[in-house]
Amino acid sequence: FEHDIDTLKRLRHPLIPAWLADGVWRGQRALALQHVEGVSLAEIMVGMKKPLSTATTLRVGIDLLRALDHAHNARSE
Repeated sequence: FEHDIDTLKRLRHPLIPAWLADGVWRGQRALALQHVEGVSLAEIMVGMKKPLSTATTLRVGIDLLRALDHAHNARSE
């Protein structure tokens, strides 16, 4: 958990919520992250009558992969 917190503190990416604080709450390690307004992809898809377009699916996938790449690179530093 400590290693993950240290990694999260270094992350600066628009698609990854920022670290705000960490500590102990009710005897358990706790982590506070930036609040992100919006709806989840699952909520969007529930309201749709058809699957996401290919372009939207690719955009979401590419964004996720970029955020994951950023996190992996920060972890290896």
